Formats: sequence, structure tokens, C-alpha cells
Amino acid sequence: MRALTGELDAAGQGRGAAVLVTGDAGVGKSRLAREAIALAASRRYFVLTGRATESAVPVPFRPISEALMGAARSGKVPDAPGISDYRAALGTLVPEWSRPGDGDAEVSPVIFGEALLRLLSLPGRPAGLLVLEDLHWADPETLAIVEYLADNIATASVLCLATLRDTEPSAGLDLLHSVSARRAATRVQVPRLTPRAVSQMAAACLDVSDVPRAVTRLLADCDGLPFAVEEILAAAVSSGELVHGAGGWHVNDDVVTGVPSSIVGSVRNRIAALGRQARNVIVSAAVLGSSSTGHCCRALPMWASPKRWRPCTRPTRCS
Repeated sequence: MRALTGELDAAGQGRGAAVLVTGDAGVGKSRLAREAIALAASRRYFVLTGRATESAVPVPFRPISEALMGAARSGKVPDAPGISDYRAALGTLVPEWSRPGDGDAEVSPVIFGEALLRLLSLPGRPAGLLVLEDLHWADPETLAIVEYLADNIATASVLCLATLRDTEPSAGLDLLHSVSARRAATRVQVPRLTPRAVSQMAAACLDVSDVPRAVTRLLADCDGLPFAVEEILAAAVSSGELVHGAGGWHVNDDVVTGVPSSIVGSVRNRIAALGRQARNVIVSAAVLGSSSTGHCCRALPMWASPKRWRPCTRPTRCS
């Protein structure tokens, strides 16, 4: 947030920038974007937002069209000096901005990129913020616009903020490496939470100053993802495994909560995109578990001969 706030400050002073917020799925990129939007709105910045979506057939300019249609719904019209010449091009994405006689306007990422810069930095406004989420699913045309913005935004009162996953290959990730290498954009990596931060987040979610150790154990498998912390806590409360009583929160050991469907769906979608060999490796890893150091049979590959297994010395024997 300090980095994003600094970039918003700079945009308000005429020093624009492109910032790419990266991290795992569920790590909090969208939450950071929402916080930046709220801060920009409180400063009366002109804000446009759009999102790419997962699709077998990407829709050209999808995030850009969504952002511009949001502006049209709020009553904005590109008829001011400096942007009116681009109205015909913008009208190809926003029908209500088109006018009779426009004819066949040129549809080019360069034209749209320049139009966005001018629309977001019109005189009379403190600055502009363009937020484009999930660029790992973005169409090639949108990525070309982002690249143009990154290369030409430095002297505009505009901040372009984009989010994307950096843990899986995509054209958006290739763009990130390209613009970062030539220092046309800034990268803000969002790390997973530390165990202490997970406890702090759980305490905030449950509205307590500290969480019992039993609740901490309940969150041991969230792997530092804020999304998983919220979903696991919500599922545990809903199932009755996590109960609030006179003495505060406690875990009911007689209830076992399954993995929340939201997490299952997210994992299933990501695994479905992998090949058969990769899926087999993941299934094997799931059988072995994540804690292997010092655990007799778990320390060996699952394909190792049973003759190589050593007697278990743990207090609770492995199955």
C-alpha cells in the first residue's frame, strides 16, 4: 500500500506510471486494487476499472471495453478538447459514444491507448487511475494497450494499475518481463502471509485480539493465502467446528469441516489446465503430504519398495 500510495501521489503531480501487482491466486491482489481505488476516489481522481476473464475464445479489448462502459454509465462523454478527435475510435467500443457519420474508425491498440491517456488526464481533474485486473487472462489487444500505456504514461497525470498471477505462464506474464526489463513499469510482488500474519488476520476476522492455538492449527494448511484464511474460517464457523461461546472462540473436535467448495473449485480449474503427466505428479504429491522431513515412510518416494521403509518412531505411528 505504501508503494501504491506513492504512485498515486506522483500521478497527482503529473508523474504517471504503470504498476503491475503480481502474486499467487488468492494472495490479495484484488484487495490491494480495491484499496487503491478507494484512495483515488477519496482524492477525486477519475477512476476506470476493467477485468479480463478466463475464456476459451478471448474477447478483444474486453477489460478496456468494460472500463469505458463504466465511464459511459456514469455520464462521461469524450467531447472535451484533446479527446474529441478520438471519439469515433472509442465509439467502436462504446456504442453510445458513436455519432452518425463516424464511418469506419481505425481500431488500433495504439489509438485506444492514447485515447485512454487523454481521457484519464483531462484538465480540471486531479489525476486518473486505470485498474485492469487478471491480465494473465487478457486478450492480445488489451496487452498491446497496456504496453503502449507503460511506454507513454510517464508525463501524464495517470496511474495504470494492473494485476496478474506470476505463478503460471501467460502472455500477460511475458509482457510483465518485457516492460520491467526496460523499466517502463514497476512490479509490486505480493508475498504469502507468514504464520504470524495468518494469526493476525484470523484475529481480525474473528474480531479478537488473539486467536487460540486450536484455531491456529485449523489454519495450518492455508499456506499463507488470505483467500484460504477467510474461506476456511467461514466454513468452520458454518459447520459448527469453530464455535463462539462465553469464553471466546473454541474448536469443536467432534466436527470436521471439509475443504470449502470455493477452494476446491479454484484448484480444480487450475489442475484442469495442466497435462495428464503434471496432474499425476500433483496427485502423487497430495498423497505424500507437505511434511516429509523426519517422517519415516513419508521421507521416501511413494514408488519406493516397502522393504525400504523404516520402523516408525513417531508417537503416533504412520498408517
